[in-house]
Amino acid sequence: MVLLHHADPATGTARALAHETSVTPTYAEYQHHLHQQIHRLVDENRFDEVVMVGERPVVAVQNDLRRRLHPHIALVPARCLPSVRVVALGGMSESGKSTAGEYLRTRHGHARLKIGYLIGEAAHRTGIGSPYALAPVVRAELLLDSLDRYATAHHFLDRITLESLHDFHATAELRRMLGGQLTIAYIETAAGLRALRGTAGPTDVALRDEVKVTRGAAQIVFPLLIPPWDEVVAYFTWRPSVALSILNPLVTLPRLFLLGTFTYASHK
Repeated sequence: MVLLHHADPATGTARALAHETSVTPTYAEYQHHLHQQIHRLVDENRFDEVVMVGERPVVAVQNDLRRRLHPHIALVPARCLPSVRVVALGGMSESGKSTAGEYLRTRHGHARLKIGYLIGEAAHRTGIGSPYALAPVVRAELLLDSLDRYATAHHFLDRITLESLHDFHATAELRRMLGGQLTIAYIETAAGLRALRGTAGPTDVALRDEVKVTRGAAQIVFPLLIPPWDEVVAYFTWRPSVALSILNPLVTLPRLFLLGTFTYASHK
């Protein structure tokens, strides 16, 4: 089995080099010859399976690999998050993330999972003592590993919520890995209302906000939630009286939207 970036070796070479932080002329030449030779072997039918990665997200490629390998190697799982829709909820402290997650669970059948729990489980399995000291891409991989295992053990689930997004860079990596299966929902609530909702008082809410800000939680809104103009973006007003009803569009909207301070709008 061989994985190709693209059917054209020149395009494949360019995509391989784009993943590197720095490229020397020697390494670029090596990649050029490597892709030429691999494509030559493909043209000679030297591989039983050829997987074209293209623009697909990591999970889609992993699912394709498992589908091909499982009939031959029983230890390889059959699928990777097949047809599972994931809604990841973000927002500052006491913004209503848990309320949104519970609404999706009770009204639309989503399973609620905590990001900290998933990362902790993966870290325990792999013997990692301080997972939050790792690079964002590694934390996203740990989260995805636990999410995949959970979905495999609960094969009847097709909708899951993740609570809650606090790290901008890890969120960006998670979006890259899940692609269109991921919906990022950022819930923005007035600071005064959030302070009133804090059970330990407004000072506690402010302190927790400071931690989230240092992790880039507020950055998740932009640019991760700005879609192309041919996608739909929804804006809502978050009020206590409509805290549940405003989430109805979650079921049908594409993966990018913002819960904020405007009325619903769509762009084509």
